[in-house]
Amino acid sequence: FNPSNKIDFRRFKQELYTTNSSSNSKISALTLWTVIRTFIKGSIKAFQSPDGVLPRDEFVEVERLGKNRCRIPAELREQVYDEFRRYEAYIKEQKLWDDCDRVRHLIIQIKESKEVDPDAFGQVQKSKVYVDEVQDYT
Repeated sequence: FNPSNKIDFRRFKQELYTTNSSSNSKISALTLWTVIRTFIKGSIKAFQSPDGVLPRDEFVEVERLGKNRCRIPAELREQVYDEFRRYEAYIKEQKLWDDCDRVRHLIIQIKESKEVDPDAFGQVQKSKVYVDEVQDYT
């Protein structure tokens, strides 16, 4: 995870939001960025899915995600998900990463260590991790 390949909000807005984005007029860059990190890539359901992404149908169907939980209007959710797919294609093509990718990688590493070396996992399991400024990951 090379720091120069990290995509943050500033970079997202400069490189993705201003070029070829179909939702620019209805959804702000900050809202789109927040939805991606909070629901589509950063939710528990996303982390539990095989590819680390909330499936389209779970995001688009208001009944499944809830209108109070995600305040993106139902008529814009398909478009938001399309923008997310464009974002994912861009970061893959450019070999970039975001905080959700790094967290997912750590979770996978921990799960793999449990299978490969249960004793080492047991030691890690007894450890504590303190995260300062955890709000920076949301």
